[in-house]
Amino acid sequence: MKYKQEQIKEVLNHNCFKKYDYYDGTFGEFLADCLKALWEEGECFDGRRPICDSGWENIAGEALALLEPKIGKVHYESSDEGNFEVLNHKLYLKTFDIVIDYIFKNK
Repeated sequence: MKYKQEQIKEVLNHNCFKKYDYYDGTFGEFLADCLKALWEEGECFDGRRPICDSGWENIAGEALALLEPKIGKVHYESSDEGNFEVLNHKLYLKTFDIVIDYIFKNK
């Protein structure tokens, strides 16, 4: 999987959390705030609810799906805007690794 920097920046700047009222920031800001919380809270850090309610993995999947649409799909059962569901966890993790490598290794 090879992506252009602009594509990865689009993922990091995606405001996937806002429509769910979970977090008021971009995917990149969410990742930064999670890392800060992990550092500050240490062993008390709650990975299930890192800085918002549970369900954040599916919401983050919506941003990652900008790179790899086969990660999941939007379901329109419970809201007019739809809720994203991760269906391919392996691809989700691979795509996430690429984004993290871009952030920390600038590759």
